[in-house]
Amino acid sequence: MYRARQAVALAQTGDPEAAADAVAQAVTVAQETSSARLRQELHGVWHHLTPWHDHETGREVKALLATL
Repeated sequence: MYRARQAVALAQTGDPEAAADAVAQAVTVAQETSSARLRQELHGVWHHLTPWHDHETGREVKALLATL
């Protein structure tokens, strides 16, 4: 949960690259633990990355979230 929430905070401060890194780490944990709560939290991060949806960082996060 920490990494997903960190990703939101980083996105809100305008640091999409760091947010994407936090998402990647959280996705790994979500896959290893099969945590439905973490998966839900991660999908919520996408909304906070709206300004970057059409940028490389946004595409990377979208691909990561698609693996859940």
